[in-house]
Amino acid sequence: MATQKEFVKLVDTLIEFTQEKKITWLRSDTPNSLLLNGNQINHVYTTKYKNKNLRVYEELYKYYTDEDVFHMRARTVISFIDGDNSIFDFPQTSNTWDLLKAIQYRDVDIDGFMNDILDDL
Repeated sequence: MATQKEFVKLVDTLIEFTQEKKITWLRSDTPNSLLLNGNQINHVYTTKYKNKNLRVYEELYKYYTDEDVFHMRARTVISFIDGDNSIFDFPQTSNTWDLLKAIQYRDVDIDGFMNDILDDL
């Protein structure tokens, strides 16, 4: 079984491949299977790499500190998927949020936007 350190390295590699455009992520609708627990799901991204389907998304969930007291927390989820269903969720690592940010950066094409704006100066 993979160690936490190996998962961190795997996520680092996904970040690198995303930044280098070796992996292309597609924004998709939130599948109903993710909405069943009442948590809020922000943008869902999927990709296929060497016959493995991956999904990354941010989930806002209720974190209870007492029976009736909670506050909202966010976590980034990385999963192997089969259609809309999760097969395996990666363990939470310190760099999962960084992967989501790298995907979002590519999704909105920040580089292209900057070039367009700066070229108009």
